[in-house]
Amino acid sequence: MDIEVRTENGRVPVTVVHVHGNLDSASYEDFQSKAEALIAGGAHHMLIDLAHVSHVSSAGFRAFHTLFNKLRAIHLDDNLS
Repeated sequence: MDIEVRTENGRVPVTVVHVHGNLDSASYEDFQSKAEALIAGGAHHMLIDLAHVSHVSSAGFRAFHTLFNKLRAIHLDDNLS
């Protein structure tokens, strides 16, 4: 699995994560750790491009869920400020 990251600037900066290959039990940890590092580095809006992913296993979906919860917590904190 290969991961490319770009930031697109619009109304808000969006971190675009392009994933190439399968997202499964062999690769989800690498994907999740890279995405979590982006969030820790300040990414508040993230788009995951799966155009070049042929298979996502339950482990990949679990990684999406974990990342969604981390981003949602950031946005809840932003709204409370």
